[in-house]
Amino acid sequence: MKRYIFIALILIFILWAIGGLAVWLFLPNWSIRGTFGDMFGAINSLFSGLALAGVIIAILLQKTELELQRHELEMTREELHRAAEAQEKSQQALKQQVENQKLLAQLESINALLASYGDQIEGMKGNSTVVMTLKEQCEKKINKLRESLEKVLSDAGLNLE
Repeated sequence: MKRYIFIALILIFILWAIGGLAVWLFLPNWSIRGTFGDMFGAINSLFSGLALAGVIIAILLQKTELELQRHELEMTREELHRAAEAQEKSQQALKQQVENQKLLAQLESINALLASYGDQIEGMKGNSTVVMTLKEQCEKKINKLRESLEKVLSDAGLNLE
C-alpha cells in the first residue's frame, strides 16, 4: 500500500513539473503566463474546498470508527465478565463434586463397617451388650452421614428420598 502511495506522489510531482515546463516553453511572456495562470484560480479554489471536505469526511469516519471500537470494547468486557462468572460456577461445581465424592467414600466405608459389624454380631449372639454397643455406634455414624448427605443434597436442590 505504501508503495502505491509513493508511486502516485511521484507521478503527481512529474505531471506538475511537466505542466510548469510546458507553460514556460509555450507561452512567450509573463503577462500571457499570468493570464493563463489566473484561468486556473477557480480550479485551485475547487481543489482546496475538496481537500477541506476530504479532511472533514476523514474526521467523521474516524469518529464513527472510534464509537464502534468503544462498543466492541464494551461487548468484550461483558463477555469476559460472563466467562469469569461461568468459571467461578464451574469451580464451585467441582468443589461440590469433591465433597460428594468424600461422602460417597464415607458411605462405602460405613457400608463395609456395617458388613463387618454384621459378621461380628453374628459371631457374638450370646453377648447382647457388645451387640447393642456396636449397633448404637453404627446407627450414630449412619445418622451423622445421612445428615451430611441431606445437607449437601438440599444445597444442590435435590432430595434424598
